Amino acid sequence: MATERDWGKAVAKLVDKTNSNEIIWIENPKLERENLVGTAYTGGAYGRGLAVYEYKYRYYTDAEEYEWREAVAIEFVRPGGAPEWKWPELPVSWQLLDAVRAQVARAGEFYDALVRE
Repeated sequence: MATERDWGKAVAKLVDKTNSNEIIWIENPKLERENLVGTAYTGGAYGRGLAVYEYKYRYYTDAEEYEWREAVAIEFVRPGGAPEWKWPELPVSWQLLDAVRAQVARAGEFYDALVRE
């Protein structure tokens, strides 16, 4: 099995392929996950379905005290969106979520049109 470092490289590759539009993502409001923040996104690469989304979780500071924290999940998903396997949690996952959100919002197209004026 791949190490955490290997999975970090894989996420970085997904970021690159998202930024170059080799992987196309869509908003998927039907994808339901516990403590989902905002919208989940789905796409595919190498014959596999992928999902990426932000979620919040309880981080316990003591036995009975906690604070809410946010994280990004990347999953292999089946065609209907059912989860198959969750990738390791890595800081680089935030970069993927940001790239996905920018692609779905067509931020690059807006920027290009704006600076051409």
